[in-house]
Amino acid sequence: MLFKSIVTCLAASVVGMLAFSARADCILNLDIQFTPDASLAALSGTSDGSGGNYANMTGEWQAYATISGSTSTLGLGGLTFNVTTTGGISLVDWTDADGFYGTNLDLPVKPGPVSGLAIGFVVLPSTGNHGSTIEAYQSTSNTKASANKDPGLTSILQGVGQIATTVGPNSWAYPVLVADGVYYDNGTHGTIAISSDPSLVTMLPATLPAATTTGAGYMAFTPTSTPGDSKPIGVPEPASLGVLCLGGLALVARRRKVA
Repeated sequence: MLFKSIVTCLAASVVGMLAFSARADCILNLDIQFTPDASLAALSGTSDGSGGNYANMTGEWQAYATISGSTSTLGLGGLTFNVTTTGGISLVDWTDADGFYGTNLDLPVKPGPVSGLAIGFVVLPSTGNHGSTIEAYQSTSNTKASANKDPGLTSILQGVGQIATTVGPNSWAYPVLVADGVYYDNGTHGTIAISSDPSLVTMLPATLPAATTTGAGYMAFTPTSTPGDSKPIGVPEPASLGVLCLGGLALVARRRKVA
C-alpha cells in the first residue's frame, strides 16, 4: 500500500491538480505482444566488444494501449504498468558497449518550442528494470497551464490511445505503442503478461480548461478498469491445441481407412 501511495503521489505531481474519480464508461485496454528475433538470439553469449558477453536474448516484447467505452475523454494522460513473466521466460535489462538492451518507453515525447517544456509524456524517476513500474505522464501543470509559458496548452497531446495521428513533432499509431523490451526463453517456455492498477492511470477530460497565469492544473480522471493481457511463449495457445487434436484424429481415421 505504501508503494502504491508513493507512485500515486508522483503521478499527481507530474500531471497536475487531478480529480481521481473513476469513470464507469472509460476503459484502458493493455495488450502484450512478443516477436522472436533471430538476430538477438545470435548475439547471445558472444563478445560485446568491451570485455564482456551479450546477455541471453530470444526476442522482443511490445506493450500497446487503447481506450474504449468513452467519448468523454481526450485520451491518455499517463499510466504506470508492469510486465511480468512466468516459467522459463525472463526480461532482459542489460547494458553493453553498443547500448542498452532493456525497457524502452515509446509514448510520444519531444522537446517543446518553449524552454523547459516537453510535449507529451515524461518518464518519472523509475528505471522500469525487469518490467517493474514502467511509468510516464504528460508534463507538469506548472509548465503547461501558464499563459506566459504555454497559452495554448500545446504541450498536451490529445487522442493518445484513441486515434493514429501526428501533432507537431510527435506521431503515434493506434493502438499506441507504450513500451518495448527484450526477453529470454531458457527453453522451458512460459508466459509474458501486462497489468496496471486503474488508480495509477489518468485520462484527459473531454474539455481542457483555458491556460491561466495562476498555474492551476487541469482536472483528470481514472478509468474504471485496465484489463491486462497474458500470452504463452513457446507453447501452442488453446485454440491451436484444438486444431492439432483435430488434425491428429483426422490422421488416425485416414490410416484406419487405408488399412
